[in-house]
Amino acid sequence: MTVHHKNLVSFIGYCDEGDKMALIYEYMANGNLKENLSAKSSHCLSWERKTSNTN
Repeated sequence: MTVHHKNLVSFIGYCDEGDKMALIYEYMANGNLKENLSAKSSHCLSWERKTSNTN
C-alpha cells in the first residue's frame, strides 16, 4: 500500500544487519515530531495547533 499526504514523511527503506536495525525516512527540515510537539522546541505549538493537524 502507498500513502501520500502532506503531513506524512515518505518511507525510503530499512536496514536489518544482525542486531543493528534502522528505518529510513525522508529528511524533515524542521526537526522530528517529538521536537515539534515538546515544550523544549524553540517553535513550540499550542495544544490547539497540535491537535488541529490530526484530521
